[in-house]
Amino acid sequence: MSAGKAPPGRPESAGTPGGSEKPVQEPTDFIRAAVAHEIASLMRYRGMSVSEAADEVVMKQLVKLGGSGGVIAVGRDGSIAMPFNSPGMLRGAMDSAGRFETAILK
Repeated sequence: MSAGKAPPGRPESAGTPGGSEKPVQEPTDFIRAAVAHEIASLMRYRGMSVSEAADEVVMKQLVKLGGSGGVIAVGRDGSIAMPFNSPGMLRGAMDSAGRFETAILK
């Protein structure tokens, strides 16, 4: 699932793992919570950073619905957030500033 590539003038893009990774969460939890959309909306309308918005949705809103899992979200400025509320999540990020990160557990 993904909110997709941000069109010009839009500050956000967020995606949630799915498919073959089969993380702890059920995809329906992410659909019910409209996770990617909610992250993008918090960034756009409340002016939150990608990290603040992703944490709000994954660590609070999704938990309130009984969901678990995580997201990889990228802000318009290239900042990357990878919060998760499950025991682990396969994740990776790389940017033009030299960040190169992969991880499985917290």
